[in-house]
Amino acid sequence: MNINSYINNLPNNQVEYFGTYTGVRGEEFRQLIISLLKRANIKDKYIDVLTDESGMEKYAQAFTAASADSVNNYEFFEQLGDVTANKFIVWYIYRRFPELMNPEGVEIVARIRINYGARQTFFEIANRLNFWPYISASEEERNTKKKDLLEDSLESFIGVTEFLIDTRIRVGVGYSIAYDILGSVFDGIRISTKWEDLLDEKTRLKEIFDQNKEELGPKNLEYTETKEPGQGTISTVWRKFANGTRVEIGRGYAALKADAQQKAAAQGIETLRKQGFIWQKKKKVPKIVAQIE
Repeated sequence: MNINSYINNLPNNQVEYFGTYTGVRGEEFRQLIISLLKRANIKDKYIDVLTDESGMEKYAQAFTAASADSVNNYEFFEQLGDVTANKFIVWYIYRRFPELMNPEGVEIVARIRINYGARQTFFEIANRLNFWPYISASEEERNTKKKDLLEDSLESFIGVTEFLIDTRIRVGVGYSIAYDILGSVFDGIRISTKWEDLLDEKTRLKEIFDQNKEELGPKNLEYTETKEPGQGTISTVWRKFANGTRVEIGRGYAALKADAQQKAAAQGIETLRKQGFIWQKKKKVPKIVAQIE
C-alpha cells in the first residue's frame, strides 16, 4: 500500500491547507498569562510588571510560530525554555521521589526524564492549559504539527517568563518562578516509577529482539519511513532475515516521524506476541524500583 492510499483510508483526511491562523490576543490572552503566573503565587504588583504592554508583546511572541512570523516568533524563547524545562524535570523528580537520590536511582530518573520531559507530556500539559486558541501558525502547521506547536509554545512561555523576571526583577529569580509554575502542573500528574511503565514501545520492541537473539537476532530490526509534502509520516517496522529478506511486522501513521515509529513498534510488539515472543522485564532492573513499587 502506498502512502496516498494509506492516508486516504484515514478518517478526516485533508492534505492542502491555506492561510495563517492568528491566535487570540488582547485582554483574553492577558488573562491566560496571568492565570499561569498565579500558579507560582506571584504578587499582583509583579504580575502587573510582567504583563504590561511590552511584556505582553513578548508573551505574544511566545505563542507565534515561524510559519506565522519569520522574525517575531518563539524560536529564541523556546530554546531558553527547553533548557529550563529539562533542568526542572530532573530536580522535580528527585524532590518528589527522594528515595531515588542514589546511584541506582539515576537510571530511573533518566527514563522518567525521557518520558515526562518529552513531546507527549508537554503537548498534553499545554493542551490542558488551553494554549491552542492562542497559537499563531500557518493553517497547514496547525493541522499537521499540533503536538510540536503546543510543546514549543509551552517551553517558549517558560522561556519568556524567566527572561522577563531576570531582566525586570532580578537575575536568577526567573528559574524559581518557572519551577513553581511547572511544579504546580506536575503535582497533578501521576508519575509511575515501575520499570515496565518507563519504557516506550520502540524500546520494548528492541528489547524483545535482544531477549530473543537466537530466534530474532538483535540486529534484525529495521524502520523505514515514507513521507510526502503536506502529509504525515508512515513508519514501517521490519523483521529481517539472514538471507536478506524481510517481513513487515508493524506500521504506524502520524504527523511526526517519532510518533509514527512508536505506533509501528506497538503493532510490532503485538505481532511478535502472537508468534510467542513476549517482552520480559530485565533481570538487572535497578533494585530501587522494587522498593518503590
